[in-house]
Amino acid sequence: MNQPRRQSEPELIRKNDLFPEQLVCLGIAAPAGPVSAAKFEQACRFLNGLGIRPVTGRAITRGDSLSYVSAPEKDRADDLNELIRNPEVQAIYCLRGGYGSVHLLDRLDWAELKRRKLPVVGYSDITSLHAAMRTRRAGLPVSACMALQLEEDSRAASFRRNFKRAWGVALHRNGPFRRIVRLRSYGPETNQTEGPLFCGNLTTLASLCGTPWLPKLKRDVIFLEDIAEPVRKLDRTLTQLFLSGFFTGCTAVVFGDFRQCGDRDEREELFRRFAAKIGKPVFAGLRYGHCPRSVSLVVGESAVIRNRALYLRDPFSGEKS
Repeated sequence: MNQPRRQSEPELIRKNDLFPEQLVCLGIAAPAGPVSAAKFEQACRFLNGLGIRPVTGRAITRGDSLSYVSAPEKDRADDLNELIRNPEVQAIYCLRGGYGSVHLLDRLDWAELKRRKLPVVGYSDITSLHAAMRTRRAGLPVSACMALQLEEDSRAASFRRNFKRAWGVALHRNGPFRRIVRLRSYGPETNQTEGPLFCGNLTTLASLCGTPWLPKLKRDVIFLEDIAEPVRKLDRTLTQLFLSGFFTGCTAVVFGDFRQCGDRDEREELFRRFAAKIGKPVFAGLRYGHCPRSVSLVVGESAVIRNRALYLRDPFSGEKS
């Protein structure tokens, strides 16, 4: 007779809970903020325990005289390029955000990334890489929790299901649309809106205004998130992107998690005014961003918002969660 699992016992996480079976080798990179050796080793042990072989950059824990980056920009770029060019690496998984990914944009092997169509996974400051990838049409940006956070977030079944869903889409598996979450609307009302998905960190995207790395979007549904910014700065960055024409071609905007971003009522009022300004459907209520168990999204995948509910394709919708 099977004995029930004790509440204090950790749930056993298997590879099939998080990744498609064909994924066996991940490149691990730190293109932005510093990473401690202990946390880096823990993340690699977790992946190894799942049966995934991590191929790691050589400069991940090297450090720099600038305390806020993991290594000098040349070393970080060399690490990323080695992973891009390694034929065994099936995707690149970033350890953390912070700041610094933008340093690498003019140093990367964009031709090889485009040829290989590699997924690059992360969020927050990794938005710089994702925006540049969209502009260069190179690789496949996947906005998902960092490698350092994966072990903790994977304790939740809802996170595991959406994380694996995104990997399936990134590795070119199709599937039926599944309802992800009910959203709240700021107007104008519409029964259905849809388009390719683009997502990222609001402040990071605004920092790319005036550069060749901010993509020109057409028909996209834009998902935005941020952390620890006052409402006036959210207003400033939204206005900067608006005046740059960033929202001109989009079909809708979805606000994700804005953790520690000022007073909630004031933030809601800003979002309402933003919706009136752009004159397009604007939604909120998605658990996406700097929050535990953030939903995983693939830039370019099809997003449908029908009657205030978000639907995304799920190649594993028939599996039990």
